[in-house]
Amino acid sequence: MSCCSDSAPSSAMTAWNSTIPPTSASGPVVRALRRALSDWGGDGTVYVGYSGGLDSTVLLHGAHALWPERVVAIHVNHGLQQAASAFDEHCRQQCERLGVVLRVHAANVPETGNTEAAARAERYGWFGQVVSKHDVLWLAHHRDDQVETLMLRLMQGRGFYGMPRSRLLLAGAASGLLQRPLLDLPRTMLRAYAADADLEWVEDPSNAELDKDRNWLRHRLLPELRERTSDLDQSLLDALQQQRYLELGLLQALGGEPHRVSVASLPEDRKAAVQALRVWLSSRSQLLPRTAALEDFVAQLGAPSDRQPLLTLGGGNSLRRYGGYVHLVRALPELESHYPLALPGQLTLPHGELRVLGATDGFHPDGPVRVEFVGAHPGLRIRCRGKHHAVRALLQAARVPPWQRNDYPLLLDDRGPLAVPGIAHRDHGGAAGRLFDAGWHQHAQLR
Repeated sequence: MSCCSDSAPSSAMTAWNSTIPPTSASGPVVRALRRALSDWGGDGTVYVGYSGGLDSTVLLHGAHALWPERVVAIHVNHGLQQAASAFDEHCRQQCERLGVVLRVHAANVPETGNTEAAARAERYGWFGQVVSKHDVLWLAHHRDDQVETLMLRLMQGRGFYGMPRSRLLLAGAASGLLQRPLLDLPRTMLRAYAADADLEWVEDPSNAELDKDRNWLRHRLLPELRERTSDLDQSLLDALQQQRYLELGLLQALGGEPHRVSVASLPEDRKAAVQALRVWLSSRSQLLPRTAALEDFVAQLGAPSDRQPLLTLGGGNSLRRYGGYVHLVRALPELESHYPLALPGQLTLPHGELRVLGATDGFHPDGPVRVEFVGAHPGLRIRCRGKHHAVRALLQAARVPPWQRNDYPLLLDDRGPLAVPGIAHRDHGGAAGRLFDAGWHQHAQLR
């Protein structure tokens, strides 16, 4: 086993042994990975978040050894320290030796403000773009990480929240599942696997900086507490589990919709409403706002209906109030300016499904039919049921949320709008009525 220096990573030019050592073949790491894959049940790509450190190295090695044709490593260079480019090079070398495809993202993180939160938002936003709904992303958080997170949250007065074992990634309809297969294992088990497999990894020099709260917890406070209370970690995790039982009851009371919660279901007490909304959001999102920002948002929920309170979560995601609900609004995937469509037919767009059914011989469009979006046609009107209607007014009357209107699809031919799917169809032959049916279903994660 070799580990690089604290100042910068380095690698000996030797190939990785890509097989699991016999002594680890039935050990806790391998069992955890097999269980995670079984729980997921998919057949797509297994993406592994790979920083080059011990934890992600163990995860990548084990996943590749078990399913070599399905694993892709992904690495984010936040550019926040001098050793970042050396970490990149280490990851590239190790993946080349192992025969693993590596995707690297150079993050654009501002050097001022809350850089940690900005880096997190950038990281998870990119994860959501890469990992499709057929895939899974594995991150190497383990039990020690979870204990540190719990203690850190208590120190910061942020509530007793831990890391969920799995959840959907945030960035849109194309995003897949995030899992943490090693969450029940202490770091000592990962280190034992690494020694057994003779793995190489890098140490992030910033992990030794005691001016950072997490590092101080890891190196100073927690070792002393563990000497005094031998079962400290398990006691904290037991308390977390009790908290999760309470949260489960709260989530059931709030309702089961994945993308919105009724304002009326929130507690009347403002502080209780803030905590209820935080619990609901933490079960669905990686991006939790600061308490003060959430308090300000909750204070606006009683504002007149013509106002639209907004809380930005990062990565293009937000909380919005509309129609008596708080909506979790996902970042929208990038759209082309137009898409061709044959009638009748079906078109899968990045943010939903468009279906056109029932076109008859009496329907003859003027030229090719294409799909475009409302935002590209300000002031557009459609003749429907004997009258001309503004498309935006039709969307408003149909209670399409304001943030969805610009990206709502339109069917057009050379004469103009054929249909606002699911809402209005152009009259044909001078008579009201329609000769085909167009429907639109937006992906639930983006509503």
